[in-house]
Amino acid sequence: MLPGLALTPMRVMNLSRPLSIYTVQFLLTADDAIACRDYVLANEDYINVPERQKSNERAIEVRQKGNKLYRMRNFQEALEKYNESICLAETDSPHLAIGYGNRSAVYFEQENYRLALRDIKFAKAHNCPEDLLQRLLTREANCNEKIRNLNPNLEQFRRVPVNLPGNPRIPFLADGIRMQQLPGYGRSMMADRNFRTGDVILQEKSLISAVNDEMKYLHCDYCSAKNRHSLIPCPNCPSVMFCNQECLQQGLRFAHRFECGISTKLHHLSLIAVRLAPRMFFRALTLFDDNVERMMKFCKTNARNGSDPLSFDYTNYDPIEEFKLFQKMYIPSDNTARDGDTDIHHMLHAAVFYSIYIQQPLVKSIFTTEKQKLFMIRCMQDYFRSIKHLIIVSDSFINHIFPVASICNHSCDPNVFCINFSGQLKYIVNRPIAKGTQITISYGPLFRIFPPAANKHLMDSIHFRCICDICDKRKYAERILKETLQPAVAERHYETLVGVVAEHNFNMAAKLNAIEQYIEKFARINTQKYFYEVLMFAYPEVDSDHCKLVAARDHAKVGISNEFSLHRFYSSNPGTLVRTPNNRTGFEYRTH
Repeated sequence: MLPGLALTPMRVMNLSRPLSIYTVQFLLTADDAIACRDYVLANEDYINVPERQKSNERAIEVRQKGNKLYRMRNFQEALEKYNESICLAETDSPHLAIGYGNRSAVYFEQENYRLALRDIKFAKAHNCPEDLLQRLLTREANCNEKIRNLNPNLEQFRRVPVNLPGNPRIPFLADGIRMQQLPGYGRSMMADRNFRTGDVILQEKSLISAVNDEMKYLHCDYCSAKNRHSLIPCPNCPSVMFCNQECLQQGLRFAHRFECGISTKLHHLSLIAVRLAPRMFFRALTLFDDNVERMMKFCKTNARNGSDPLSFDYTNYDPIEEFKLFQKMYIPSDNTARDGDTDIHHMLHAAVFYSIYIQQPLVKSIFTTEKQKLFMIRCMQDYFRSIKHLIIVSDSFINHIFPVASICNHSCDPNVFCINFSGQLKYIVNRPIAKGTQITISYGPLFRIFPPAANKHLMDSIHFRCICDICDKRKYAERILKETLQPAVAERHYETLVGVVAEHNFNMAAKLNAIEQYIEKFARINTQKYFYEVLMFAYPEVDSDHCKLVAARDHAKVGISNEFSLHRFYSSNPGTLVRTPNNRTGFEYRTH
């Protein structure tokens, strides 16, 4: 047994997928990350899986599966298979061109003619076989003809940005918001002015994203965007894809150059959220030009004594100063831990990731001394602890870090609705917020949708102690009593609204008008119940994390593909749905 490491059998700590391959059947009770590292390195069979390589043979096999799906008109799954075949195809082989060509056929069938043209261009640039080239030239001519005849009314809406005066230093945040330390909460987002229902108060782009194994052929590895699955592969490995050359270059610069060649092992790990800590570490290393000694000195002189992300000037962006805010962020004592297991998880995660990254040739060439290697593993352990306080919108497939938005705390009855779409986070006020009030979002289920007992069970399962007003028995009883005294008129109007949304003869303009009028009148009465039910009923893709209008076309062929920004939804694109003044209701939507 290694010094400082005690092993207790029969306790299972799941670290990877599949669990039958990668399970550590011990409880690690060491208080030393180095002992954990040495143990993991001595037992690499738990974490070593064969690394996937580019292979034309595999590319053909996967592409044929895509062809079968295409013939069945299962275009979405066909796209994923074609993307995988593009990743597997060896660089500049004809099979890369064939993959792009086949994907262009899907986009043509989906009437995404510009994406089809993009793929035809890619195919022609990668040793396209002569017989395929002739078909692509025909498809190219057809795409151009379709675009010339395209109805301009089918253009997309522009997504609604922050619709209030912006913070002078943080343009993507509404002015009148500050950070304050609150007892029990720590960092908190506070309103310094009144906000109305529908105000878009924040639209932040993620600093770092991580995409899990199931999504690697559907989302960009750098920014996490879907881009309608029109992605390009890493030229050196078959495990990641990117939106375009810009995302490829940025992804290589900040993360993938340290992961290329070990991506299969990294995707093998189960919790996608833990991927963010190593990516933050290597992003920082990049900012210091891969100079470990400079980064070590910087981290030593910037202890975790607290920082305010709202003090950062994004109009004069300095990425090292931004990293300093993260490095100095105060980490509160962990009230979600149980029996000290959380710190043990951080040590073990750091040990596991270190043992994988140190196999990568570039990383191995940078971290040459024992002092540098110890710095790497201890930094990762520290970042695992800190980053969990920055993850506010989490799912099993994609995770992000939003430095400014992360100030916002949880409430089971939040006053802000959160939209996370393609690495862009948006906060939309869902009921009036008074000056001096804490701005909150929900990290999990909403008490209006799930009963308090179910909410408490979920919070207990993740060892999270919620202190919001809903979880305060006295305040919750007062709230319920107040709402039972409200008139039943809201429910009658809700039933009417459901009928309007369900009626196929009403176009999208009429439905948006009805939804806006309902929220304008009744959001202040029943702040969550009907509001969320309206959205969930109206648009099947709406949930507590995502709120967007799905692509839809009414009988008049009016095209819509946009996010829904509550009651103040408007567009600057003429010729589609536009928001216009109306003497009776204030505003209405019309189709042009």
